[in-house]
Amino acid sequence: MPTGRGSLHRPSPGLPLADGQDQRDQRHRQDPGTDDISASARPGALELLDVVPFRVGDRVYAATMPLPRGGCSADFVVVEQDDVAPLPAELSIEEAGAMPWDFLTALSGLDVLQLSSNDTLLVLGASGGIGHLAVQLAQHVGARVLAAASGDDGVELATRLGAEAVVDGRREDVAAAARTFAPTGLNAALLTVGGAVAVRALTTVRRGGRAAVPNGVVPQPQAGQGVQLFHYDGARGPATDRPTDRPTD
Repeated sequence: MPTGRGSLHRPSPGLPLADGQDQRDQRHRQDPGTDDISASARPGALELLDVVPFRVGDRVYAATMPLPRGGCSADFVVVEQDDVAPLPAELSIEEAGAMPWDFLTALSGLDVLQLSSNDTLLVLGASGGIGHLAVQLAQHVGARVLAAASGDDGVELATRLGAEAVVDGRREDVAAAARTFAPTGLNAALLTVGGAVAVRALTTVRRGGRAAVPNGVVPQPQAGQGVQLFHYDGARGPATDRPTDRPTD
C-alpha cells in the first residue's frame, strides 16, 4: 500500500482535549491544537499524493499528537496516512474531533490491565472523557464495572452507559462502594484522577491486582504492596505493537 501524507480540510473546529496528555509538557500548551482532528479530505490533495484507501470527500478523523508545531485547530492540516481512520457514520464531525486520544488512552489503559470476563474494575473519573469510554470498552470484554462519576449528570451518564454499579465520587465514599461491590477486592482499577480519593481507591484493589494511571494525572497515586501500578500513555495500534509499560509497586 502506498504511504504518504494527505491534506485534510476541517469544516468545523475540533475540540482539543487535555485528558491523557502530560500536563508537564508546556510546549503543547502553546500550540494551536495538538490533539485530534475530524475533517473531510481536501479536494485534490489526497489524489495528488496517492494516499489510499481514502478518497477525496471522505469523512475521516486522525490522532496526530505529537506534532512538532501543533496546528490541529487550523482549517487545513497535513497528517500521515497511517494516523487517519474513516469516520463512523454514527459520529458527527464534532464528536469525532473530541474522541480519538481519549478513546486510545482508555483502550491502552484496559490493555495494560489485561481484563478478563467477570473481572471487577473500578473506573475512577467515569464521567470524564477517558473514563466514560473505558466504562463502555470494559463491558465488551465482560468485566464488571464500578463507575465513580461526578455529580448527578455524571452518575446518570455512567448508569446509562451500562456500569453495573455507580457511585458519586463527590458525595459518596468510593472506597466503601468498592468494598461492597467486590468484597474480596477489586481485580483492577483505572484512575483518571489523582489525589486522596485515588489513594483510598487503590486500597480496595486485591493483592496481585493491577491499576493503571494515564501519564499526566497529578498528583500521581501510589499503590500499596502487592498491587502493580502502571503509568502509561495512550497509543495507536494493536497492544502487541506497543512498548511495555513499566509497573511501580
